[in-house]
Amino acid sequence: MFTVEKVKGGFVVLNWAGEIEIAYRNRKHAENYASGAVHEIFNEAENQNERFDAVKQYLAERAKRIPLVNPQLSMF
Repeated sequence: MFTVEKVKGGFVVLNWAGEIEIAYRNRKHAENYASGAVHEIFNEAENQNERFDAVKQYLAERAKRIPLVNPQLSMF
């Protein structure tokens, strides 16, 4: 998803579209950024899936609820 390429004066991190994300003077920092960015994308996707699962579960429970009918007062 991210690649590190050597350029004059440092290293750049390129994303999947070939756009420059960030530039560093040494390769270690550029590779750390690329690795961290990939982990962040996957972790965020997992968190998003957990939230969607919780919402789906809530809506399924909500659909099973019987609506409460407020008793009306009768006039004598």
